[in-house]
Amino acid sequence: VSGKHPPRAWGRLQGPPETVMGRHAMETLVVGAERYDLVAGVGKGTFGEVAQGWWRSTGEMVAIRILKNKRYRGHVAKNELRLLQACGGWTQDLHIVRFLESFADSAGTYLVFELLEQNLQDFQMKNNFLPLPVRHIRTITVQRLAELVKLKELSIIHADLKPENIMLVDHLTEVCHVKQPYIQTRSYRAAEILSGLPFCDVWSLGCVMADLHLGWPLYPGINGYDQVRHICSSPGGSGYRQWRQGI
Repeated sequence: VSGKHPPRAWGRLQGPPETVMGRHAMETLVVGAERYDLVAGVGKGTFGEVAQGWWRSTGEMVAIRILKNKRYRGHVAKNELRLLQACGGWTQDLHIVRFLESFADSAGTYLVFELLEQNLQDFQMKNNFLPLPVRHIRTITVQRLAELVKLKELSIIHADLKPENIMLVDHLTEVCHVKQPYIQTRSYRAAEILSGLPFCDVWSLGCVMADLHLGWPLYPGINGYDQVRHICSSPGGSGYRQWRQGI
């Protein structure tokens, strides 16, 4: 299904899924002639949840991102769709998770993606966070840099590069959650963001590379101040005085 179509209205068999993490699992979303059976919750983020679903007409397992329609978040779904459509023609070349279709109702907007095997964070956990060989880190980094170059051409900032958003597929990696800029996950938050500037993706990628090489986050701050302290105290980092004066 082309991602170029606008969101479509959907019906329901048992009610809209307020959450996919508990009692609403196994409900069915009805979109025209299409049906998606919610199987299990995959994750929960700032703006919604992700469910694993079965697309009846194709027999495929898919990932369904559920964005709740609250007044202060109404723009999130529109921005997400706009960005996904902008990236649609480059999905294969960029190793970006494939966007299948979208639909909506009064409770939320639903984005359907291909379901991938596992993310880099899960892979690290299964391997007890052992450092990756340099050749594998190089492959992951080259693919991410190619994506960032194309996203820059499209005037898009990913704004949340981290191992959890890098998927593994047959020894290749794909990036998910291309989204509107927002405050990043702390351990991968760019110094520019901490100092009020909008640039962030290259810093985050560097933190991911260090994470894969070391086996732990390079800057494991517990809050914004502690994050600045870690950055300033690292070799080659700016001192706290320079930070206060503005980088």
